[in-house]
Amino acid sequence: MRSIRGVLVVIAGCLLAVSAMAAPAQPTDEDASTLEYIKHKRLGDRHATSRAYAKALEAYEAALAIRPQEQDLLYNLTVVAEALKAWPKACLYAQGYLHAARYDKEAEEYKEIAGKAATALKNVGKSGELSVTTEPEGSQVLVEGVSFGPAPVKLTLPAGAWEVVARKADFRQAARRVTLAAGAGEALALTLDEMVYEGAIRVETVPPDGVEVYVDGQSVGVTPLAQPVKARANREHLLRFERQGYDPFVRAVEVPRDETVEVKVQLEVLGAGEKKKDSNEW
Repeated sequence: MRSIRGVLVVIAGCLLAVSAMAAPAQPTDEDASTLEYIKHKRLGDRHATSRAYAKALEAYEAALAIRPQEQDLLYNLTVVAEALKAWPKACLYAQGYLHAARYDKEAEEYKEIAGKAATALKNVGKSGELSVTTEPEGSQVLVEGVSFGPAPVKLTLPAGAWEVVARKADFRQAARRVTLAAGAGEALALTLDEMVYEGAIRVETVPPDGVEVYVDGQSVGVTPLAQPVKARANREHLLRFERQGYDPFVRAVEVPRDETVEVKVQLEVLGAGEKKKDSNEW
């Protein structure tokens, strides 16, 4: 069931009948973004039902900014964009819908019509090919806020300027505005910078002073250390403790994000016997 009732739209000369509007989804939690999405979506449904398509488009696009790959929302966006004869947007939203519904057998008719629209655009020389790759691979690609899933992505879009964004967890998003020329292709490569998260290591030793502390081979000072040692989070670090007259001690420590790990070590006097293992932690 769709959200717009009785709307007859044209895609490249083909008619698309829209089925009855589904009941608005009910909130499943109190998450602020979910409630905001529902607010915009319902407003768009009301405007679409009353055929106030420009207002419906505005409301649906506000919802899209919150959920860029919602299948029913992309369907509705395509319908109202076509009703307004906003063909570039209709083409974009149609392809976004097809990506979201690519495993939905019920979408075959819609896929066929959208394919004819893309073909018609090619025939009149008003479209171009956009291919997007990312580093790291598999980053989510969005074009004007519409998600097309993990890279690599290849799209046929109307000629003109398009905002392309790549996102991936624990990486800073990359964005580029690209201009497609009619009948031409554009290959876009986006590189995302990894976000560096930190934690800390607080060290306490016996003897309490004069012990040099190394983290991943680099000296960070001699105990007592005034401050916890900052370290990259979510990875293992190798700690080494040395003092003249004592056996060195080595320990691997994993540092969680935004947390401080307590490391307490007791060194053995040189030649006093076998080094204590991890059980020497207090």
